[in-house]
Order: sequence, then C-alpha cells, then structure tokens
Amino acid sequence: MCDYGGASNEVPEEKLVAQIDSFFELWNEEAGISLSALGCFFDDAELSPKVRSYLLNKAGSSKNLKNICVETRAEDITRDKLISALRTLRGVGFEVGFGVESSDEYIRNVCINKGLNLETLEKAVEMVHDVGGEVVLHVFLKPPFLTEREAIDDAVSTIEYCASLDVKRIVLMAANVKQSTFSGWLFQKGEYKTPWLWSILQVLQLVSVEAREITSVYGFKCGIPMLSISRNCSKCTDQIRASLDDFCQKHESKIIEEAFSVDCECKKEWIKNLETRPAKSLPQRVSDLCDLYEREFELL
Repeated sequence: MCDYGGASNEVPEEKLVAQIDSFFELWNEEAGISLSALGCFFDDAELSPKVRSYLLNKAGSSKNLKNICVETRAEDITRDKLISALRTLRGVGFEVGFGVESSDEYIRNVCINKGLNLETLEKAVEMVHDVGGEVVLHVFLKPPFLTEREAIDDAVSTIEYCASLDVKRIVLMAANVKQSTFSGWLFQKGEYKTPWLWSILQVLQLVSVEAREITSVYGFKCGIPMLSISRNCSKCTDQIRASLDDFCQKHESKIIEEAFSVDCECKKEWIKNLETRPAKSLPQRVSDLCDLYEREFELL
C-alpha cells in the first residue's frame, strides 16, 4: 500500500547527519516531533546505530523538545536499544509506534502481507512499557480484498485489541491509494475503493469510549502523490473531514455523533454498500485477484 520502498540507493552517514542537523534547525521551537513511517527506526540496516544515536542526542539536547515519536517493526527492537535511546534522550518523552494493521491473522498476514505475529508485538509493547516508554499502535481501515462492512468490523476489533494493551495512542489509518502499489493496481481495475468517511465515523461510534478517547484518524495527507483518499460525495466530504479533524484535536464523542447525523444522499449509497454480501469468501477473493494480477503481468 505505502510505496515507501522506491529509494534503493544507500545514503552515506554524513548526509544523514547533515539532514538531521537541518531538521533540528527548522524545528527548534517544537515541543513534539514524530518521525513518519518511512522506515524502521530500530532496524540497523536502515538506520545505523551511529546515526540513530546522533539523532537521539540532538533530540535530548533540544531546549524545547518534550517528546519524540518513532516507528519501527516489533521484531527490530531490543531492551538494550530502548534503554540506550531513553538514556540518550535525557528525559525527553519517548514514544514507539508499531503497525498492527489488523488483529485478524488472515487479514494481517495474507491480505496485507504484514508478516507480524501478535505474540511478537505484545512482547515489544511490554518491553517499551518496562523501560519507561510509551506505545502508539496503528490500525489500517480497509485492506485490499475486504468489503466495506468487513473493513469496519475488522477495524473495530483491532482498535479494541490495541486498547487492551494499555497504549498511549491509537492511529486509525484510513487507506489511501498510491501509484505502483498492488492496491493501486486493484483501484485502477475497479477492484478496490478507499473507505467512505461514513465508515470512519461508524468505526469511531462502535468502539468503546475508552478506545475512542485515544484514537486519532490519519491517511488524508502524504508526501507521495495519491490516486485516491477516503471520501464521501462532493457535497459532504469537506464537512465530514472538518469534523474528523476537530475530533482528532478534542476527542469529544459528540463531534462524531453530530457528523454522523449529517443528512446527505450519499449515506444511502453507503448503507446499501454495507448491506451487499460478497458472492465469494475472502480467501477466494484473494486467490482470484492474485491470479488475475499474475496473468496480467505475465503478458507484459
């Protein structure tokens, strides 16, 4: 989905250090910094221990910085790496984000091809908590192959699972579509549609109050060009988007309730879409579309 793997050339350490210096010159007044998921922070092959230590030391030396958030795969962290990071930060708050995507084994590791065992995730979460860090977990709304109803149900279940791990924040990532990705190919074939904004509102309504209070919604902006983002019709999209932005700032349930009560014709289409049952099982849909993909690219 993400298309973050396009840069194959290695960047010399001195250039990374120069980028870090430039970054902190630009952001020297900020209280919080979040390093986006363009890689795995604790993967030594992606970010060397030397450069990682340099970045954390710059953060720890910042006068105004109160908190820094990084993202990594669960299998790439160790207790030693975490302890070293916290020591280098010298009191700056440290959050570690993990992509869970789905708590369902088949959806997570077949539909998304995440390659993540929940036992590994839970051990990583416990490790971060044990050393004094905070955890942010990411949930993906509408993986390829799923219907709108299946995607809503899966997101609700996954958010509740994440909340049970006593995390600081949950990010509900509404799917977008990028060029040169499998989901982009499905989108161009008419086999995939990004989630309705109504679906995001429904997910937030169906989760527990405790989970809703720590959940924010992302997926509408990216530095990489997008073919499609989560939307409704042209009449209500801007209004609902504004409500979601407001909710992410205030986390008040009434904002979601009021947004969902908006009367728009496209809601009828969304409801009809939810009521439509797929003719084939999820594994059969996965198999059929993957077969189609293979046949098409064998012809190129």
